[in-house]
Amino acid sequence: MTRRTADTLLGLLVVAVVGVLVFALSRTQGWAERRFSIFMITESVQDLSLDTRVYLQGLEVGRVQSLAPLVDPSMGRPRFVANLRLRRTYDNGAPLILPTGTQAEIRPLAGLATGTFIALEVPVRPYAAAALSPGDTIAAIRRPGSLEALSQVADSLKDQVRDVLHDTQALLERLNQTVNLANTHIQQVAPEVRKTMSEAQATLAQLRPTLDQATRLLESADQRLGPIHDSLTATLTAAHSALTRLDTLSLAANSVLIQNQEAIRRTMSNILVLSAKMDHFVDQVSRKPLKMLSGVKPLPPESLPQLFPVTPPAQAPSSQPPSPPSQP
Repeated sequence: MTRRTADTLLGLLVVAVVGVLVFALSRTQGWAERRFSIFMITESVQDLSLDTRVYLQGLEVGRVQSLAPLVDPSMGRPRFVANLRLRRTYDNGAPLILPTGTQAEIRPLAGLATGTFIALEVPVRPYAAAALSPGDTIAAIRRPGSLEALSQVADSLKDQVRDVLHDTQALLERLNQTVNLANTHIQQVAPEVRKTMSEAQATLAQLRPTLDQATRLLESADQRLGPIHDSLTATLTAAHSALTRLDTLSLAANSVLIQNQEAIRRTMSNILVLSAKMDHFVDQVSRKPLKMLSGVKPLPPESLPQLFPVTPPAQAPSSQPPSPPSQP
């Protein structure tokens, strides 16, 4: 084989290898696939890069092709536009349709790995709604990663600890002031407390003889309680006998009262009339003392108190008193 033939074969081999590599890359990287672009507006491109993967419900449907700032003085801080190159069809040939209202969410990779990916969030509604067209713009929201969440928690804890330490320091200062104030009051009150304690001790010393005497009286009273109990028993027995006699006497008095009922009623009526006249006389004289000389006008008959009705005397009971109740 000549050298020229060998060079030709080697060139053909290199071309074949390059063709195979290009075919393989086009199949694996999707260079031969038909794609369309939509734009994503985001406040920050942190952790975003070219070829950042775009997923739809966990299925990779595209990648980030470019990142560019969007400067508008009227909007304040600059924002960024990311060009998302999406597949037109799925692997089975079904078209990729995104309804209006679709949003992009920038999420961190799982675990502690650095980097992010973009997840397309499709609204829950039928696909009969209008679909996004190539060149349309969607909004993006960012979900903080685990490290950012830990950083935020640490910052929040740091602020809370700082506030707690500040409050604790203020509380300690107030406690210190309170202790100082209490110490001052104690020093001011200590002489009076000592004086009061000494006076209390002196008073107790003076009361000790009285307490001793009261103790002796109680002891002697305990010794005399026995005879007093016997005396009380005898006294109660005599009182019971006297009550029995009083019962007999009350029956006799009741008999006498029934016999003299009419006379007693007339006497009471006269006493009531006399009392009314005396009250009228005292009232008139207290108002006008000169009536002692000129005389007091007597009460009209209708102003006199109602007299007791006169009833015929009841038949007196037998003069023999009832037998007294038996003693217990």
